[in-house]
Amino acid sequence: METDTTVYSTSEIELYFGELKPDRPYIQVAYMESVGGKYSTMEELLLAMKKEAVTLKSHAIIQIRKTQKEEEYGVLFADSEHEKFQAEVYTGIAVRYLKKK
Repeated sequence: METDTTVYSTSEIELYFGELKPDRPYIQVAYMESVGGKYSTMEELLLAMKKEAVTLKSHAIIQIRKTQKEEEYGVLFADSEHEKFQAEVYTGIAVRYLKKK
């Protein structure tokens, strides 16, 4: 089972949300998670995932899901209150395509 060695750029990484999957055979490379800050956008979080996929020599990210989790920010060693917010979290699985025969 030999994988395709083509290196993709961030603009070439394919994104598959929910249960959608590529038509090509693939292997799973890594579970991915991108956690946003208070003002992060979906585009920023997905770009971060694409950049990580490129470093993993992946071709696509499948099973992308959006959730939220409580985060907080403030000065770490101060007595002041830390502000809590709902951070967007995107998860997915980086995959590498198999070589075409």
